[in-house]
This record gives sequence, structure tokens and C-alpha cells, in this order.
Amino acid sequence: MDNAFVVLGLTPRARWPEVEGRAAALLEALEAGDPAAATYDTPLGPRPRTEGAIRVARAQLRDPDVRIQHEIWWEAPGRGPAPADHGEGDAWPQAGAAWGWRRR
Repeated sequence: MDNAFVVLGLTPRARWPEVEGRAAALLEALEAGDPAAATYDTPLGPRPRTEGAIRVARAQLRDPDVRIQHEIWWEAPGRGPAPADHGEGDAWPQAGAAWGWRRR
């Protein structure tokens, strides 16, 4: 499930009339075949924006309990790519001891 604000291209500051207006505009643009409305950017790359995704996003932002979840995740920091293993083994072999762990 993608963030409803991302699907609609809005921020959590958007009030309901803005959400409704943006959803209607995107549905019209999709129907007209506008390529700019066909995808939206996510941290994992572009995703297709479908009529169903727009309708689901609009419905989710209408429900206050669901909307707050989307607002919280909008603010979540993005995570970068996982660190690559360069075949060197542990980058910090003494890490366990630094945290008070000892071998058995």
C-alpha cells in the first residue's frame, strides 16, 4: 500500500477540498491519456497511477483514522540503500565488546 498523499501528489497539509479536487483532476487526466498522470514517484521508483489507486487514496484520506497513518508515514525518514558487503567480514569486530557482550 503506497502513501495516499504520494499517490495524489499532495502533502499532509492538504485539506479535504484539495484532496477531492486533486483526485478529480487526476481521474480526468488519466481518462484523457495524459502521460504525466500515469505514474507517480516513490522512494522505490516510479509506480503506475491507476484509477483504482486514486479512488483508494481519496477514500483513505477521507477516514481520519487512516489519514493519520498516512500523515505519520509521510514524515518518516527515507532509508538509503543497504550497505554493501565488501567481503571484509565484520566492519567493527570489537562492536560486541563495546556493547558489553562477551564470548561464551
